[in-house]
Amino acid sequence: MSASAFQPSLTDALLDKGLQRWQQVEALASGKWPSSFKSQAQTAFALSDFVFENVQREPNLLIELLQTGRLQLDERVAQYFQHGDSLAAIKEENELMRALRRWRQQEMLCIAWRDINGLAPVEETLRHLSQFADAVISTAMRFIEQEFASRHGQPLTENGTPQQMLILGMGKLGGEELNFSSDIDLIFAYSEDGETAGPRKMEHQSFFTRVGQKLIQLLSTPTADGIVFRTDMRLRPYGDSGPLAMSLDAMEDYYQDQGREWERFAMIKARVMHGDPNVRERYAAMIKPFVYRRYIDYGVLEAIRRLKALINQDLRRKQHGDNIKLGAGGIREVEFIVQAFQLIKGGREPMLQSRQLLPTLTALDKLGLLEQHEAKQLRESYLFLRKAENILQAQRDQQTQILPDNDERKAMLAASLGYVDYKDFRIALDQHRDAVHSLFAGVFGAPTPLADKPQAPSPFRSLWLQQLPENEALTVLKKHGFTGAEETLETLYSFRRSTMLRQLSERGRTRIDSLMPLLLTQSASTEAPDEALKRVMQLLKAVCRRTAYLELLSENQTALSHLVKLCGESIFISNLLTQFPILLDDLLDAEALYQPPAPDTLRQELQLALLRIERDDQELLMETLREFRNSHMLRVAAANLAGALDIVQVSRQLTALAEAILSEVLELAWQQLAHKHGQPPLLHEEKPFLIIGYGKLGGGELSFSSDLDLVFLYEGDVNAITDGERSIGIDQFFTRLAQRIMHMLSTRTPAGILYEVDTRLRPSGSSGLLVCSLEAYAQYQDDEAWTWEHQALVRARAVAGSQRLATRFREMRLKVLQRSRPIEKLRADVISMRNKMREALDKSNTQCWDIKQGEGGVIDIEFLVQYWVLQHAGDLDRALQLSHSVSLLEQLAERDLIAETDVASLREAYRVYRDTVNRLSLQDKPNLLGPEQMREHRDKVLAIWQRHMAEQSEEGR
Repeated sequence: MSASAFQPSLTDALLDKGLQRWQQVEALASGKWPSSFKSQAQTAFALSDFVFENVQREPNLLIELLQTGRLQLDERVAQYFQHGDSLAAIKEENELMRALRRWRQQEMLCIAWRDINGLAPVEETLRHLSQFADAVISTAMRFIEQEFASRHGQPLTENGTPQQMLILGMGKLGGEELNFSSDIDLIFAYSEDGETAGPRKMEHQSFFTRVGQKLIQLLSTPTADGIVFRTDMRLRPYGDSGPLAMSLDAMEDYYQDQGREWERFAMIKARVMHGDPNVRERYAAMIKPFVYRRYIDYGVLEAIRRLKALINQDLRRKQHGDNIKLGAGGIREVEFIVQAFQLIKGGREPMLQSRQLLPTLTALDKLGLLEQHEAKQLRESYLFLRKAENILQAQRDQQTQILPDNDERKAMLAASLGYVDYKDFRIALDQHRDAVHSLFAGVFGAPTPLADKPQAPSPFRSLWLQQLPENEALTVLKKHGFTGAEETLETLYSFRRSTMLRQLSERGRTRIDSLMPLLLTQSASTEAPDEALKRVMQLLKAVCRRTAYLELLSENQTALSHLVKLCGESIFISNLLTQFPILLDDLLDAEALYQPPAPDTLRQELQLALLRIERDDQELLMETLREFRNSHMLRVAAANLAGALDIVQVSRQLTALAEAILSEVLELAWQQLAHKHGQPPLLHEEKPFLIIGYGKLGGGELSFSSDLDLVFLYEGDVNAITDGERSIGIDQFFTRLAQRIMHMLSTRTPAGILYEVDTRLRPSGSSGLLVCSLEAYAQYQDDEAWTWEHQALVRARAVAGSQRLATRFREMRLKVLQRSRPIEKLRADVISMRNKMREALDKSNTQCWDIKQGEGGVIDIEFLVQYWVLQHAGDLDRALQLSHSVSLLEQLAERDLIAETDVASLREAYRVYRDTVNRLSLQDKPNLLGPEQMREHRDKVLAIWQRHMAEQSEEGR
């Protein structure tokens, strides 16, 4: 059975009951009924006393609702507001109250009729109930604003703009998921303090307080016609003791300084139902950081455990185990599961910033935060439970979620959900509740009140709490491998006495006291416990005011283990996590942490992350790009340290990451510029722009510390202009495009920068144009480029942009590289440039050897490859499409242009050098080794250099 479309199934007894009631109504009504209507009426009368009693009191109303189409309407919002407009002429308060209550009776009758007869899916019923509440509040506020403005004048802002009261719909109303007989939860606010401009002036807070009181009165005061909605204001700041209406400034101060965890849950659902558009925007900007935090917030889990424990305790006390909302596996547990993910991940995943539960469930599935079958189960169970809840309330128009205890009510409930037998209904209900509770337990585990949580005996706990004499504490540290025990102990106690720890909340201090013994234990298991502990403590100092991170590490032993291991092995990772603690989330999934995605899927993952962000939100786009890069860098580094990736695979991963980011940055920069100035003429349906990567990027050999050497090219008529209203020349367009790309790459945000960018390899270097046409670039390479620029071209390739332009670039590069060159001049130029570089950059001395710039090092190998490629380019032909140094070496050997033994020596030395540079980078150390380290590789490289460059080497020096 579909959870959203329930067809009633009546027992004989209920059919008889419905028939008898139908006959009573038929006898009282003065109109005629359609013959097909009897079955619906019989079902509605049998299953809802509320429906029957309302129709019995006024049988002709049912005929009117049927004839006007209101009874069967499946989209009601337009009709609601039309009816609200028809009440605008009412000037008397008592008349309006009577009209609102009569309207409520009619609409509840229509909604219940469709729901009970299976004519409306659950989602429609919830939406219509919420839309009706919106319309009622809008109608009432129109009346109130007119009355108060005539008496007190308009409340104005400082610049003279009229203010409206901001009404926030909370809970089910805010999420447009209102129950049949639900209270409505509201919060009132206003823009700014001041005084009204009328004859009877009033301070704004008093004015809006009275407006709020009047709204509550119109909706909630019982009359002979009943009420419209019971109104609950307890979710406002300070609860019942707080002001009924509060300025946005005061509200912001409250949520910043005193906002509690449960209020974050409540504000997920908050929806502005009434108020000026500019004030709505201001409210949204104010509340979003409180609800959706940019860092991963695992404190949510503990908050929900505690809240759920209190609910369970209350249910046990009241013996309400059959409460389908608050009981185990009930509606509240579904809401808790969804809201937990929203609060934990919502700051980074805009798809989760929804007030409605069902769309958020879909987002959780798409994001992979819930398995598809889990999301499907929660959806079906939620709709089943909400249907049952609405039926319980529609039976007598009573706010209840407790299963009935008499046979007739049980039969009515079961029949409404399509079950002839109540036992069958209970079996289905229990299956749904068991499934929900199992998922709830899987997400949250058992409640763990921190203050009472028992701690396993541990010498490190006593040490951290300073319950051991200093000599015993030192003994404990030395016994567990801390060689610098005295310094480590002083570091620990200094941290314990620090101002930042003294200023922590009781909750934060409890977390620290729970975490530190675990950290010491994990550090003791590493090869260098003192260093591992020191690095992780630097991270803790950076994040200890955010208890969410402390909770993540103390609740997830696996994450803590990975953290200590990786920080102990790499200061690069330690610094990365300290600078960007949001990456701690990545430590939770060991499989993903040590197995980065295949390079060809990287761009798909990045596009998916960016798809969830509005294109005009540049700040969030830039943050997301940086967080994606940092996360992938962490995963690659972790996989490398674990031995899952060798140096070639590391470079391939880091190069693919840079290419994916460049492609997306180009696309984003193009969209932003085209939106402002229009498009330049598009050639062959492609953007006529190309990014060329040189150096490590061009050679596919990026390391963790590499910058990007870039050149920007375009094609097109230099006299053309863009097609927008604020058109500019295409040379100006492409220059601004390159500038915007560099800005997006190099601007520092809270998540750091993407890449340092170097554009000095463009034609004429720093004095040349930032962007040039492909034709001008080719002409420069033919007529003006130096030999060293052709050397650089060996490792140049297209990395982002037009495929057609990339093909033209490859052809041009091939042509330039295959030029005939006098061998002696080529050798002299290469040696001259190498000597200049060594003089400027080589840090070797008697105490150390520079692995990159020193004699026999990385650059010597790269220069040899570039020299041979330029010397033999005519014989290499299409092999020149390669730009990777080792691949080019292998092609030279394959064509017998270089001895295989030399290629083998250079290839092995290059691999070892690059692996060493990578390891030094992970330890944040300079590329310097002892003077005799790697002597065998250095000597082989130097010997090969001497043999091939001998005729000019001495002279060049």
